[in-house]
Parts: sequence; C-alpha cells; structure tokens
Amino acid sequence: MVPQNLPVSFLSLDEAAELALAWRSAAQHSTRGKWWTEAGYNPLWLPIGFNESKQVALCVSTKAGRIMRFTTPDGQVSHATPAKMHLNENLVDYLRDLDAYLAGIRQPFSGLGSNIPGPALCL
Repeated sequence: MVPQNLPVSFLSLDEAAELALAWRSAAQHSTRGKWWTEAGYNPLWLPIGFNESKQVALCVSTKAGRIMRFTTPDGQVSHATPAKMHLNENLVDYLRDLDAYLAGIRQPFSGLGSNIPGPALCL
C-alpha cells in the first residue's frame, strides 16, 4: 500500500529488475526522457511494488535504502498527490507502519514514517 490507500502488487526480483530497466530506458529516451526527469525519477530506485492501472510504484533507493512512492509520467497525476513521496527511511519501518495500519492502530500513510523526525532528501 502507498499513500491514498492504493494497493500495489509486490514484484518478484525478475519483475522488479525488468521494470527498473524499462524505466531507465524510458528516462534515457531522446524525447520522452524529459517527462521522467520532470516527474522526479531517479535511476537508483528499485521498484518493489507496482499498480499498473494507476502507474504507481513503491520503490527502494539502492543508494540510501529509503522507501519512495513514485507515479510514472504515464500515470494519473493528481494536484493533491505529488508524483514522488518519501514514505520511510527503510523497508523495515515501512512494513512496520503497514502492519500497524492494517491492524487499525495507525492512520493512513501521510508521507512520513513513524520513525522519521522530518522530511529527508529523496535519494
């Protein structure tokens, strides 16, 4: 799950690698690459979950381990929801927050995890 309670399917390692390579290729395209840059795409992100109909992904930064929500340029972008959003500092914290949300202990995701003192850079 990502903000707005949108369910995403977790990807196998093969699917994650395939999607990451497709994104990198699209970001390097001579004309379409500009849209990926404008959406804030970072080639160091590895998608671990994806909702194909909304083009929303749950990604892990391979540099810092942070968890990000990313909407591809082909996705429906809302003015209320940014194309990229930092969710947690690491996967363990994200899964802990997800478990608490599913147990009814925590409110829906706000973009900052339970263990984050303030917004961090999206690496």
